[in-house]
Amino acid sequence: MCANQFNSFGLNASFDRKQLEGDSACRPDRTVAGRSDNFASGGNRLSPERVFIRSTMLARISTLICLVVMFVGGKSPVSAAPRSSLDALRDGESLANHGKLESAIIAFTEAIRLDPGLAAAYRGRGVAYLRGHQSGKASTDFTQAIRLMPKDATNYANRADARAEDRDYTGALSDYSEAISLAPNNPRFRYSRGTVYLAKSDRARAVTDFTDAIQLKADYAEAYCVRATAYCSQGDRQKGIADYTRAIELRHDYAEAYCNRGLAYGTAGPFENAIADLTQAIRLKPNFAMAYYSRGLVHGKSGEYDKAIDDFTAAIRFDGGYAEAYYSRGLSYANMHQYDKAIANYSEAVRLKSKYAEAFYGRGFAYEGKGEGDKAKEDFDKAKKLGYGPTSEQEAGLDPSAKLLPAWRVPPDNSVPPL
Repeated sequence: MCANQFNSFGLNASFDRKQLEGDSACRPDRTVAGRSDNFASGGNRLSPERVFIRSTMLARISTLICLVVMFVGGKSPVSAAPRSSLDALRDGESLANHGKLESAIIAFTEAIRLDPGLAAAYRGRGVAYLRGHQSGKASTDFTQAIRLMPKDATNYANRADARAEDRDYTGALSDYSEAISLAPNNPRFRYSRGTVYLAKSDRARAVTDFTDAIQLKADYAEAYCVRATAYCSQGDRQKGIADYTRAIELRHDYAEAYCNRGLAYGTAGPFENAIADLTQAIRLKPNFAMAYYSRGLVHGKSGEYDKAIDDFTAAIRFDGGYAEAYYSRGLSYANMHQYDKAIANYSEAVRLKSKYAEAFYGRGFAYEGKGEGDKAKEDFDKAKKLGYGPTSEQEAGLDPSAKLLPAWRVPPDNSVPPL
């Protein structure tokens, strides 16, 4: 009997000596299309076993050639299933969730190519663009998502977010209002519209929206925090502090709420409370430039200029473009009569913010302290053209405070949290 043995891939065979020499017992007589496979009639023909070995070797060579061609061409020998638009959409969502925005945008774009009517892909790509601060492209994608799904409130809210980032407050308000009409019980839409009203200094409407958001979601810490800012902007510091406190109760790690409550205490005291809150904000968020800056303001108002300078320096370390921190550090140096350092800081402030009237005025004061009257007059004139400086009575010498340093103050709207 034949003892044919094959491995699992069918590439190896072994035969005994008689098989290799053509033992007739190992040559089954099978006829295909009238031909005898035992080649009995052919004197020089190969035995079936030798034919099998040769065909096996040829098959191996053919397989190797195919593998080489596929490898050189960069293709897998196993054909992959066609990629669908939903596969690309899921990839984009996963990449975006891991912060890989550029790769996410590529995946969403592929989903759109495969299915131009897939609204979720436009929305996903728009969110990725918005997170990457490409608000114009984001707005375009959200508009397409709205065209495909005109009754989806989230699409309008997302486009409103993009418009708000571009400071198109009219367009943002219109989109948030449409989102609210489609989903009146969504607290986020009312909160976001309130932040736009607050940016427009329409504090009454802002408070109304924040209050509505809190009614819809009683534990909405962010809404309490921003409503507190609106109250403080209206001059109602007690209501503001109460709302900041409630936000902190709801979120014990809410660094922004501690910072803002510290600012509220810093306007009129007690300063110890302000320092405590701002220090806690820094503990919770060690690279929180605004908290360092705000604590520096409180130290400055208390006359602790060395501590103020340290805090302003920390703020600048974490945010090199913080013009207010340079200005305030210059003010601290000026109060210590270190006019050259004051001038250097004021100059950096106006470089970062070309219409910074207070910085021009402060630099003028420092030049005057050095006895450089011409340079001082030039800066005082620039400040006056920008709307800051002594009144006409002070210029006439009727008011002895004509040449006082700019007041320590909190810049307007600096405590409003981002959307």
